[in-house]
Amino acid sequence: MADGQLTMLLAQATAMMDEVYDLGIIPLDNRFGLTAQHIKRETDFVGGKMHKKFETMIFTGARANQNLEASAPDAYRINLTDVEIDESDLRQLTFTLKYGIMAGLELKGEHAAINLAEELARQSQQSVGEKRNQMLNQDANMVKALVAALYDEDGTTYGNSSNKLGFVKIDNGSISAFHPGEIIDIRVASSAVIRTTATVKDVIHSTHLFGNKVGPGLTLEIDTAAEAYASSTLGDAGGAVDDNLTSIVDGDEIVSHGEIDNDGYPSSFSSLIDLGATPGDYFGMTRTDIGNHYLVPYGRDYAVDGANQTLNVDTHFGEMSNILGMVFSKSRQYRESKGFKLTKAIIAQAQPDLVADVARGAGDGTAQFQRKIAADFAGGEQPLVSVAGWNGSVLHSESVPPIALQSEPLAPANKIRIFMPECLEWIRLGGPRPRFIKAPGGPTWHVVIDPDTGRLTKELQASAFVTECLFCNQPQLMYGIHGVKSSV
Repeated sequence: MADGQLTMLLAQATAMMDEVYDLGIIPLDNRFGLTAQHIKRETDFVGGKMHKKFETMIFTGARANQNLEASAPDAYRINLTDVEIDESDLRQLTFTLKYGIMAGLELKGEHAAINLAEELARQSQQSVGEKRNQMLNQDANMVKALVAALYDEDGTTYGNSSNKLGFVKIDNGSISAFHPGEIIDIRVASSAVIRTTATVKDVIHSTHLFGNKVGPGLTLEIDTAAEAYASSTLGDAGGAVDDNLTSIVDGDEIVSHGEIDNDGYPSSFSSLIDLGATPGDYFGMTRTDIGNHYLVPYGRDYAVDGANQTLNVDTHFGEMSNILGMVFSKSRQYRESKGFKLTKAIIAQAQPDLVADVARGAGDGTAQFQRKIAADFAGGEQPLVSVAGWNGSVLHSESVPPIALQSEPLAPANKIRIFMPECLEWIRLGGPRPRFIKAPGGPTWHVVIDPDTGRLTKELQASAFVTECLFCNQPQLMYGIHGVKSSV
């Protein structure tokens, strides 16, 4: 290929990628994950800081008096509480695309460069969208799952050999958060110390592997190159010294390679719905301080001595509806008067087994909830939620708005999350479109340099990023049902 043709190929590819993004299409944003699509509100981050206001005291206090000549009562103050979002609260989602010049030569037809660029652009949309959904369902520590047990790669007892392959069963996370080819770090729980770095070779969603009941889990291969990077970059904390999987133990944390504590959204669902004794700060505000309890979502952990309890719709959803019924109606009425666009339903998300269990239990011997299918509503009221063409179970009770049940493969195990979509918004620096890193006046695509020889290779790459964080303007309208398991 002549230099002029190559230049034209790259120019076409860059132009097409820009065109794809300009269309604003997100056809595969939720390859895995269905949470981000519900959040429609968006605010541009400007300056080094931005401020949000909470109306924390709006009680006007009308009082009765039999004395018609009495003076007016004492006044109540309407208070606005300021929440400051700093630039350090934003998180950057980055990705790199790569293809070989030879691949461009192999493509035929007038639109070869355009087709290639469109495919790469769509892949980048997938990567950003899926990572966004993962981060919404993770805590700020970025833990994807915990190690439950270690086996040989065929699912049999681990041999403690120098073999670089093995199978790790996971728990306290979602198997859908992993992909073949992904590089992961396995680290000591609540620590920056990395035990080892490995490449995911296979992802097993089933509870069985080759007849052995060891799943769901991951077939792993030690990645010595990534280990060296971790050791040199993170120093003692990243000293991935193991060339096998022997040191891995139950409870170790699995994270994406290179991600560390606090890389996640400060206001992810897991961070928001923290049902522990000391929930973490909310954009610098101590939620346990008196007067700040409006920043603490409602919910309950039903686990007994660490054991999850079988889901019961009347018990677990019934308590939720009794509590939220006292705050939802007045909140939605007030928001509607202020011009908020309200969804017809609130959302309940969990892993598929729990959602199916709720749908089975509602309307079948339950006194508080009735179940309908979204598609059965008269007048074509199918879009109860923001998913085009979505068709699923909707719960009705006298206490709360309709509850649309939705399976979220990336949701953490044994937890159900209920939220009102209009309470959530994105804070973004530069908008939702990925911004490609370009040399001044130069192209999007850069020739890769061979790290050993310093010479040019036949590979081209492009890198881009999105900068954002999540903000919840009324955390008490989030609700967590923790410590429950499917009855199946």
